[in-house]
Amino acid sequence: MSSKNTFSETTINRYALALYELANENSDLESIELQSKSLLELIKQSMDFKLFVKDPTSKKNEQIKFIEIIAEKFNFSKIFSKFLGFLAFKRRFFFLEKILLNFLNICSKKRGEVKAKLNSSKELNLSEV
Repeated sequence: MSSKNTFSETTINRYALALYELANENSDLESIELQSKSLLELIKQSMDFKLFVKDPTSKKNEQIKFIEIIAEKFNFSKIFSKFLGFLAFKRRFFFLEKILLNFLNICSKKRGEVKAKLNSSKELNLSEV
């Protein structure tokens, strides 16, 4: 079977890789990774923010202003703030959550981390894990 990526998957992968390369080139990878995690946490905790991010009909100027406010409040780096603004400018802001998750996955892979899933037929306690 051949795996075919959809337009959105390809777009998400490219933006995530672009963020990784920007962060890496500017020696700001660790900082942007932490900022990405904090933004994902905000998406997870705030339904209003999540709805705003996921709404493709939000006006570009509203998104950019909102990004500026969030970036200032959370002390985002200049690179990360500009990247978020670029997503809004290109009307890709509704992909934000998936782009950031993909970015974190790229960071993890580049560090050589491996994900594993443990399936067990019985409930395990902490000492057995």
